[in-house]
Amino acid sequence: MRANVKSSPLHKTVQQPKTTMADRGPRPAEVPVLKLETLHGAEEEHPAIIPKDAAIKSVTGELSGMSWGSPASTQSKQEGLTEERKLQAVIEQVMVDQLSRAVISDPEQNAVSASPTSVPPRYRRTLHHTKVKTRMSLTENTLSNKLCFQARILSRCGREACRKLIGFFFTCDQTLTVYEYRNFGKNRWNALPFIARGVYLNRGRPYCLQDISQGAELKFCTDDPHLPQSLRHQPCLTLRVTDVDDTAKGALLTQSGEGLHCLSEEEINDRNTLKAIQGAVRDRLRGHAIQTLINLVRDLQNLDIKTDSVQQKVLLRQFLMEQLCLTQQDFEAVWRIVGRRAERRVHPADVMRAVTGEMSENRKAVFLKVYVKLDPNKTGSIFLSDIEKFYRGKQESDAAHEAVPKPDILAFVREAGKVTKTVSYAEFEDYYEGLSIEISDDEEYINNLRATWSI
Repeated sequence: MRANVKSSPLHKTVQQPKTTMADRGPRPAEVPVLKLETLHGAEEEHPAIIPKDAAIKSVTGELSGMSWGSPASTQSKQEGLTEERKLQAVIEQVMVDQLSRAVISDPEQNAVSASPTSVPPRYRRTLHHTKVKTRMSLTENTLSNKLCFQARILSRCGREACRKLIGFFFTCDQTLTVYEYRNFGKNRWNALPFIARGVYLNRGRPYCLQDISQGAELKFCTDDPHLPQSLRHQPCLTLRVTDVDDTAKGALLTQSGEGLHCLSEEEINDRNTLKAIQGAVRDRLRGHAIQTLINLVRDLQNLDIKTDSVQQKVLLRQFLMEQLCLTQQDFEAVWRIVGRRAERRVHPADVMRAVTGEMSENRKAVFLKVYVKLDPNKTGSIFLSDIEKFYRGKQESDAAHEAVPKPDILAFVREAGKVTKTVSYAEFEDYYEGLSIEISDDEEYINNLRATWSI
């Protein structure tokens, strides 16, 4: 086959005679002069080589050598566009999933007609007995009245805590669903169902539109078929709402006529009690919050394996009263509130979170970005080598202006990972929860994270 191609006259080089300007004839007056020297510069003959000046401008952000000469966008504006595209992609996937449920599979189709002559004695539904539309059929217009929110899993496991969850609450039937945005490789992604669409209860009543707000907790049973196997072994799954479209929520409340959901007197008292206890504890921890929380969590790790809940409560009360100067009355109040909210066995981590409080969701979002940068595969632990590689270091000028010197994160992780050479998500989180107590200003805390890890 190759011999035939080579011998073909179509592949022979044809020598064309050279032509000159005189041979072509004079240029017509209506044809403009072609100036080849103005089409490109000397450096453009090698597109793989970026001129030095262009490279400098691209680094400084004045001009990008790879953006067709347009000004380079800031990192925050790239990030914002990416998140918006992700959200839009998930919304489209949810609508496709919900609208693609065939009407033929609706349970209403199995109902036998009232007329005995219209169906055979042994009723077996066929295409002729199938309705084109049922009462519960969904339409795009029906599903358009929805509230979108973002959430995260309350977990001490890095793999679970870093899952990107996007939820939707539909006002047409008070149902909600949660999807997970996942990356498969560098350029592949998908939106997968995480919690199936349905009506879920909160203390015996269905979740309503008012329950979806930033900082709210949504609890689910772990028997959902879409949940990963690691979460099905837990008695309960708790999601923390991190962001809500308040404008859309207000419009939906007005449209649906849903009344303002008022908290009960018991819920108001619980919130005020926890707020007062957390404020007093955090005030006592300032100046040594990081080391105290780290030591306390390490002491409480052994309580997870205790089977006797009574003994667990006694040991937990002893730890908190000694380490945090918590009174017995305050401990009993926290234990009662956490137990009422959990509706199941009380976990020591939930009690700790209720006593010391947590960093705000704005701080948490930046913290999770830092962790994902250090653990991109979300394994749940970070190698010391990666921490040392990305660590920017504390500047001497920064340390000089600190009223109370704070423990260096690098010294802490080296101590925590001296045996395994890794640091777990929980240990990394403990350090920054303590730092959050030390730094009261949100902007200062976030700037500290961004400067330390260059995000």
